[in-house]
Amino acid sequence: MRRKDRALSETDAREILNNGKFGVLSVMGDDGYPYGVPLHYVVIEEKVYFHSTADGGHKEDSLNQNAKVSFTVIETEDAIKARSAILFGTMELVPDRREMVLEQFVEKFVPDFAWEQAKSGIPFAKNAIHAYRLNIDHITGKWVDKPDGK
Repeated sequence: MRRKDRALSETDAREILNNGKFGVLSVMGDDGYPYGVPLHYVVIEEKVYFHSTADGGHKEDSLNQNAKVSFTVIETEDAIKARSAILFGTMELVPDRREMVLEQFVEKFVPDFAWEQAKSGIPFAKNAIHAYRLNIDHITGKWVDKPDGK
């Protein structure tokens, strides 16, 4: 990181990750082009989990070619003052965690009034998804603020 004075501690970076709901997963795409895909995620026991359709697609094709990824979460109120966490690691397909991942997504994202209905669909939905775990090699954090005089 060029601006060391803006670095956050690993604890602060993990706080951003734990409080966030949405980030951008960056993979190596076709012909060496990077591919960033916005995703919702859950954190379970300090591991980051995602899911995608079992039908496959560009993200899954890319992960099959190269499991190394980065994942960025941004916390901001006004798009000028912000904190971010960037994770670097490898993605792992975890088929035995599909139900657990879906349960955590329901807990995190489904409104209370729809929770029971969503939860009852998990045994059927789990067969239509792939679950992934991001094994974190390292995590960095950074803060930015309005430039002086602006």
